[in-house]
Order: sequence, then structure tokens, then C-alpha cells
Amino acid sequence: MYQLTSVQQVVWLDQILNSNAPYYNLGVTLKFDGSIDPVLLEEVINEVANTNEAMRLVMRLEAGVACQQVQPRIDVRVPLVDFSGPDADEQAWKHLRLAFARPFKLYDELLWESQLVRVNASRHYWLLKCHHLVCDGTGIPLIGHAIANAYNRRLRGDTAPLESGPSYLEFLADDQAYLSSPRFQRDKQFWCERFAQLPAPMLASTDRHGPGAPTPSRQVFWTIERPIFDRLKAFSAACECTVAHFMLALLATYFARTYHLDEVVIGLPVHNRSTARQKRTLGMFSSIIPVGIRVDLQRSFIDLLDDVAAELRRCYRHQRFPIADINRNLKLAQVGRKQLFDVTFSLEGFPGDGHLGNVKPASFAMHHGFEQTPLAVFVRDYHRSEDVVVEFNYNTGALQREAVEDAQKRLGLLLKVILEDGSAQQVGALPLLDERDQALLRGFNDTHADYPSDRLINQLFEDQVRLAPEATAVVFEDRRLSYAELNQHANQLAHTLRQQGMEPGEFVPIVMPRCPEMLIAQLAVLKSGGAYVPIDPDFPVERQLFMIQDCGALRAISAQSTAVQLHTADLAWLVLDAMRHLTVSCSSLDLHVQRDATDAAYVMYTSGSTGQPKGVIIPHRGVNRLVINSGYVDLLPSDCVVHCSNPAFDASTFEVWAALLNGARTLIVPTPTVLQPSLFGSLLAAKGATVLWLTAGLFHQYADALANVFAQLRYLLVGGDVLDPGTIRRVLRENAPQHLLNGYGPTESTTFATTHRIASVDERSSSIPIGRPIANTQIHILDERQKPIPIGWPARFTSPEPAWRWAI
Repeated sequence: MYQLTSVQQVVWLDQILNSNAPYYNLGVTLKFDGSIDPVLLEEVINEVANTNEAMRLVMRLEAGVACQQVQPRIDVRVPLVDFSGPDADEQAWKHLRLAFARPFKLYDELLWESQLVRVNASRHYWLLKCHHLVCDGTGIPLIGHAIANAYNRRLRGDTAPLESGPSYLEFLADDQAYLSSPRFQRDKQFWCERFAQLPAPMLASTDRHGPGAPTPSRQVFWTIERPIFDRLKAFSAACECTVAHFMLALLATYFARTYHLDEVVIGLPVHNRSTARQKRTLGMFSSIIPVGIRVDLQRSFIDLLDDVAAELRRCYRHQRFPIADINRNLKLAQVGRKQLFDVTFSLEGFPGDGHLGNVKPASFAMHHGFEQTPLAVFVRDYHRSEDVVVEFNYNTGALQREAVEDAQKRLGLLLKVILEDGSAQQVGALPLLDERDQALLRGFNDTHADYPSDRLINQLFEDQVRLAPEATAVVFEDRRLSYAELNQHANQLAHTLRQQGMEPGEFVPIVMPRCPEMLIAQLAVLKSGGAYVPIDPDFPVERQLFMIQDCGALRAISAQSTAVQLHTADLAWLVLDAMRHLTVSCSSLDLHVQRDATDAAYVMYTSGSTGQPKGVIIPHRGVNRLVINSGYVDLLPSDCVVHCSNPAFDASTFEVWAALLNGARTLIVPTPTVLQPSLFGSLLAAKGATVLWLTAGLFHQYADALANVFAQLRYLLVGGDVLDPGTIRRVLRENAPQHLLNGYGPTESTTFATTHRIASVDERSSSIPIGRPIANTQIHILDERQKPIPIGWPARFTSPEPAWRWAI
């Protein structure tokens, strides 16, 4: 009996933890189009097995510990399965896949098997299947070539016994010596220092099939045409690198760009065959090492190739250190991780151009259907005259097919660009969009629609006054203002402002709560050629003072005297209550101040949650594009738009101007009422609200209390933060409004940049899309270098004019 080597112990332990999963089945299927002698094939298979110890290894369990024994001689049968008849090829492949995916019995039996499948008299498939405990990726072609050589020798009439192959037992002794050597300690120190700072996980696996159930994997294939692959090899050689270096650099480029990583860790199988004799020995030698590739987007792909080569040289010196010990010493289990890497890469460049007699077989790598890491990439270069196949085996618990297909597509584009002329480009500048992507993005941003891009907000409001002067414009508690009345009050205040010396282009703070006077003041400032700056009087005095001083205001408006006025002696304050006698005596005619739709309409200050608040200047046409022919809402004069947001936050832009520029009425809800869900709901129901915008937080909190109101709404807009799919599903199921929209956009984009109409939410969905750009808005998905990247990638979000202006 012999104990397991360190690399066998890793496989054995993981296999007993997943006893019913074929994680460690390795193998190949060869297709023979020609005459094959099944009896002779079985004889030479036994001959090869009896001259190589690894093919006669049997695992035993002694006192709960696995050990192994070499059988002195074996006599295996190679079953011949006949599928001759209709659909024979399809039936044969179905059988081969099922046979390959069956787990081995771990103890007391051989850990390899072989069978021959007949399709017809001139076509056969031969399956060779081995457990990783007794074979590795190098061993599969060694076995195949040994059997082919023995078969051909017998065909030539040579019946001399085969010489015994190199002993695998020598490696068992060598492994024990390594584990107690100073080299083992040096290797341990290297890996502990190399990954002293654990890299962040890249692809988080999720268990969609229940605890303990292995998650199935699927495959995506990429064919690299032989001329292109030969160019790849020549390019790599010219850079004094190998195909493996190139592919690792290519993968690192893709994942660094996709997931915004400075370092990409890839699991790389290593052969652990340090001598020429070991390279000819059948058995399990291989392990896997984590290769950390640091990606500097400012450097070229050629520089990255050099870095990969240097990193591999360092890692290869320490490749014998078992991966299980790396994980244990880095305490990965304590942070809930199994490996340092989520992606593995393997280059299989074994010669597959042998023959059996006059038959040249075609080789097919077998896939057992269960991948332990989220993604395993195999480059299979078996036949020198044929194209190279790249397999992406992905764990369905971690990745969806669309994501893997997208990765294959981007890698193909990167490969093409680099081989043509892009190798000297900075890694961060390599293109990730092909012509189809660019066309898709052009279509995505083809949002042009007619809207009054050359008109002022106040002019559009005055149009509505002329159309329906007696229509209700504002409802607040027991008060109602018609469009004519609202316009009259705004004109009188505008004339007062001009008499007080206000000049076009001034920023005028308005310090008052949500009320009709706030709307009057906003309109008056616009009519006077200025831009209003809404400020909540409940803000801390220091914040109010900052806004007033930051925007360079010369005058400000308030409904009543406020505390902030005491600190602004050099600022002219217009207190509406105190100067009512002046305003009522002023003209009620519209003012005609020469301004442009690109001029500022208002300044909205950000919350300052990530630093000092910034004042964002929004032009007139930014508001026009938000509420007129916008594509996401179709407002009617019969609508009642709820104004329940703080005037100092950008949601109020939609609530006020969506109503007043479309002839609808604005329902202003007092703050105490908003804070009481039952009163809020009763008011909305009583006043006939039809359009409501709620932040995600308020929506989640009020969804049940406002359920009956939702059903009467034409439009319910929610967003500003992540939405809960469960709450959305419940609202759609029980009290759906006519239209439910997720609205997204930073302050800089004039409230909304994108919207998504939510008609249904799949039970499996964990998020709600933010949708597409609204009319006359473009969305650019950029990386950290401000370069465009594909739709669906994690990225920065920008939207150009006319939606927004730079902060002041």
C-alpha cells in the first residue's frame, strides 16, 4: 500500500466531499472513419495498462484514510456498443456523453475505463475516461499515443512484449521528500507573501440548485481559424513569449477592463513533471497555481505580455506547492472563499495527428457537465491542420450564457485588434466595441423628438395661460389658483424684482417651503431673466449660507423673515409678506426679457453626501426636454401631478413643470401630510391625483398604505435608488397603476436621464433595469478612462447636453 501524493490528496478530499459529481473525470473521444479491429484494440489497451503502474492503481480505504495499491496484472474488457441504424451518430454521442459523466466508484476498482462505439461499418468512436486521481491532462495523450503505437506495431506483425513504462511510484517517493524539504518551506513563504493582500473575488458564485447540489455547467465555443492562430504564435514568439502568455494577457485585459480590476488572478494548471523521465510517465502529477496579473491600463499590451512572462517565471519556481496548502495558509475558508481565482485557463497543445493503421482519428475533448470554478477556459490545439477550438465552460450558478458569449466576442475583437496593429496601444485604449455594438449604441441613443428647444420655461407657461386661463394650475389645501391667477401673481413679482434692480442672468435664492408662493417666485425669477435657487428653510443655517454665497446671489426671496437673513446683511431680501403692498400695485403683464433657452433656469445643489455640495446649473431647454414630448409620459390637461418633493431636490422639477407646461394642475402636498401615509393617501384620492413620483425609499415604505391610490394613477414613477423587485411585483399584482416607471438620473441630468416601463417582474429577477434614455437624451457607458464599453457592463454613466450643465 502507498499513501497518496499531495496532489492526489487534494483531488481525493474534494471528491469525497462531492461524491456524486464527476468533477474529476478526464478524457477524450477519438472518431475513426475507416476500418478498426476491436479485438486488437482491446488487446493493446491491456498491454499498455499492464506496462504502466498508474493504469493499475486501485484506491483502498484503510481506517478512514485513502491509500493506493498497484495491481500486479489486469485484464479489462472494452465493450463494443453498436448504434448502427437511424440517427446512429446522434445516439452514439448521447451515449458517450452520458458514459463520460458517470462518476467512478472511488475504491477497490480501476479508475479508468474505455469503450468502443460503432455507428456503422466504417465509423467508430473510442472513449478513454480516467479519474484525475490516476491521470492528468498530460497523461491522456500519453495513453492515447502508447495505445496507437502498440496497435500499429501489432499490425506490422511485431509481437514482442512492450517495455515497462517509467514507474509512477518513483514520484510518490519524490513527493514525500519534497514535503519535508527546505524547498517546501521556501515555496510556502513565496505564496504567503505573494498573496498577503487577498485579491477581491471577481465572479461570485451563487447556489441556484439548493445546498449541497452540484451546479451544472454549460459550454460556449470560440473557433480561432488556423491562420490567425499561427499569427498569434508568431507574434508571441517575436515577443519572446508563448501562446499561453498571450492568452493569459488577453484574458487579464478583458477581465480588468470589464470588472475594473487592478489585478486579475487566473488559475493555471501546472504539470509538475520536472524531469524527462517524469514527462514520459503515466500518472497524476499536475496541480494548479494562482497567477496574479497586475494590469496597468496606461501600459501597452506588449508590456503586459512581458509582465505575464515575468510573473509566470516567478510562480513556476514554486509550482509544486499544493494548492490546498496555499488556500489553507491564506485562510481563505475564513472569508468564505474556496480559491483565489474564479477563472482557470488551460492550453492543450498536444499532438493529435497520430493514426491507427490507415485511419487518422479526430479528437474531441469530453465535458462532464460540472465546472467547479465559475469559468474554465480551454484552448485545444490538437490537429495542426485544423482550426483551434476555445472552450468556455461556465458554472450556471455564477454566469449566464449571454455574459459568456459576450466575453467570447470581446476577446475575439481584442485578439483581432492586437494582431493587426494594436499591440503597442495602451491596454485601456484597446477597443471593446465592434461595428454591431456601435450600431446598437447609435440606435440606443437615437432619441430625437421634436420639443421646444429654443423656448423659455416662462414662455411655455404663458402659452398655457393663453390656451386655458381659467383652468386650475395649483391646488394647495383649500386654495386654488387658475393659470391666469398664477401668471398674474408671478408677473407682479417679476416687475417688482426688476424695480429692485435685478438684472438678467442673476441667481436668486428662494428660501421657502413647498407652497404656491414658491411656484410664484420661481416663475417670477424666470420672467425677470434670472435663475432661481431653491433652498429649504429647514436646512441648517450654515448650509443655507453656503448655497447663497456659493451662487454669488445679490438678492433672495422668502415668504417670511427667516433666521438665515440675520447672517446676510449685505444681501437684498425680498420678504413677500412684508412687501405685498408693493407687488399688488405692479403690472400684471408678461415681461419680455431677451434670454436664450441655453441660459440657466435654476441651480440645484446636490446633497453633498460624498463631499461639498455642488450647485448644478440647469438650462431652460433641459427642463423642456424633461416634460414635453419626452417619450416616457404623455401628460394631459386633465392630469393632476403631485408635488410632494422638497423644492430643493430635483424631483420637484418634474412635479412642477410637468404640470404647468402641459396645462395640467399641480397638487402641492404639505410636508406634515406627506409624513403621514394614511393622510397622504386620503388627500391624493380626494384630489384625484393621476401622476405621482416617489423616491425608492418612500415607495417601499408607503407601498401598502398607498395601494388603493396607485390603482387610480395614470403614471407612478419611482426610483432614485435600487428598487425592490418583490415590492414592485406586489404592486403590479394587486394595485397596478396604468403605467409604472423606474426613473433614473443624477441631478446633473435634469431629474431623469433614463426610464424603464415595468410591465412585469420575473420571480427570479433580483433587480429592476433603469431602462433607456428619454427623448432627446443620450447615454454613454464609459470605463474609467472615459472610453465607451458595451451595454450591460459595469461602468460610469454620463449624459451630455441638452440634459445638463456643469456644476458651478
